[in-house]
Amino acid sequence: MSEPLAPPPLQPLQDSKPKKTSGCLKALLIVVGAVVICMIIVGTMVYRAVSWLTHAPQPTPAIYEPLKLSEGEQEDVNRILVSIDQAKKKDSVVEETSITPEVFNGVIEKILEGERLKHPEKKDIPLALRGGFTGNQMHLKFTAPITDEQAKAQNLPTGTPLYVNAEAVFNIEIVEGEIKQLTVDRVAIGGKDAPFLWRLFTNQLIEMTRQENQKLKKSPDNPLAAIKLLKREGDRLHLIIDGKKLREQEARKNQDSAVPDPKPVPEVEKKSSTTF
Repeated sequence: MSEPLAPPPLQPLQDSKPKKTSGCLKALLIVVGAVVICMIIVGTMVYRAVSWLTHAPQPTPAIYEPLKLSEGEQEDVNRILVSIDQAKKKDSVVEETSITPEVFNGVIEKILEGERLKHPEKKDIPLALRGGFTGNQMHLKFTAPITDEQAKAQNLPTGTPLYVNAEAVFNIEIVEGEIKQLTVDRVAIGGKDAPFLWRLFTNQLIEMTRQENQKLKKSPDNPLAAIKLLKREGDRLHLIIDGKKLREQEARKNQDSAVPDPKPVPEVEKKSSTTF
């Protein structure tokens, strides 16, 4: 008789728990690593955003080349300013269908000069504002001083001149005081483009501006109420201004900024202590 076959050697049982623990640990490490990477990315974005805003105030204003208007462009500037003034006096409408960037900048420069002469106490009037076209979009640059009150509110040093030099590339269309189109593709301060986080904030700000405009479009408090039309047409601006609404806006603005006269203190009638 043949000998019975020996049973195969027993294999040691493999405990699956260590593998399970190892798998969970790897998953946990992956999640932790992803969270750390996200925190680094978000931290970098926040740092850049804060740094960009912190370095926005500059000790010197931007340099702008003097306007070089032709004789015809200077006549257009004067005519537009006179037309706006007459529209406010007669409650009429002024329409300009072909404003070039040069004429626009000339009008703005005259308006800013007039504001400085009428309100020398105001320290936040922009030093310069220049507009133009970049491709199919509008381009705006401006420089404005920072007042001591604004500096204190932002924890900035006071007593020394500070300025904001900003520029933006955007599209806008206004009809009857209502924003029909508003997109901002670029914002820069001090020559530095806004970081990604601030671009997201800009989009949110645009939406808030639209919503606020919708609420006020029929209200006299709408800051755009006097603009019946603002639209780019080719390489020109088409502008229609309601003189009556512009005059009413200026009157309310001057009334709000006026310092109320102190109320006279009533005199107390003195009673004589002499008795008869």
